[in-house]
Amino acid sequence: MNADEIGRTLRSRREELHLSVDQVQEETKIRRRYLVALEQGRLEDLPAPVYARGFLRSYASFLGLDGTALLRELDQGREPPKEEPDRPAEAAAPPPRAMPGWRLARRDVDRRSLGWIIGVLLLLLAIYFLSRGAAPSKGEHQSRPPTKVSGKVYRPPTVGAAKVQLVSTSASRAETVYTVVSTAKPAIQSNLRFRKYCWVMAVGDGRTLFQGFKTAGEQAAWSADRQLYLRVGVGDSVSLAVDGVTVPTPSTVGAWTFIFRAG
Repeated sequence: MNADEIGRTLRSRREELHLSVDQVQEETKIRRRYLVALEQGRLEDLPAPVYARGFLRSYASFLGLDGTALLRELDQGREPPKEEPDRPAEAAAPPPRAMPGWRLARRDVDRRSLGWIIGVLLLLLAIYFLSRGAAPSKGEHQSRPPTKVSGKVYRPPTVGAAKVQLVSTSASRAETVYTVVSTAKPAIQSNLRFRKYCWVMAVGDGRTLFQGFKTAGEQAAWSADRQLYLRVGVGDSVSLAVDGVTVPTPSTVGAWTFIFRAG
């Protein structure tokens, strides 16, 4: 798989999740022009190969794809460098002239300095990505009352007999799809209780209902008439029920998507 094919895969998955490039930029902190370059297969427009690989892995993971597998396919899809034919002995370049000692020393210092700079940049990049998944401090947990949901007190919905039927589940896509058969209005009513701090996005009938972070113990309720899309940053961070029916959640530390469609 080459860079163009990987770019089309990223864009197709983003559009399937009803996400704009600006929304992805806000959540991943990857600049918009770099996201567009990834989707268009223009890896040469990224700052450096190490950043290109890091951005590709982070973007793919955010979309629920296997970033490591995409990098491996990208490496396999590249052609190996062509070997130049041996030059005749008479055409061989003359040996380089010996450089003064002070120039050699300066070159060694420059190489060591460059190595230190690259090492520090890689360390800062690793700290940045690790800090995005860290839990908030104790004070942050206490800053929001857990009984509030979007500015109002949480109340479970009143629903009739409902059926929530599994349609498909895919570990590679980190996605589960359900059909909801209910006489309630709206037809799809979700109730979530968060076990740990995590990012979540809710889209109902093509309209973004919420996008942000929830703390441990907090609750939320979102509904839709035709389709409800829920994406959580950590699959096992939430307890979920739809129309009063408990929905199993995966025991994974990665992002997961739940899609509920009215039957």
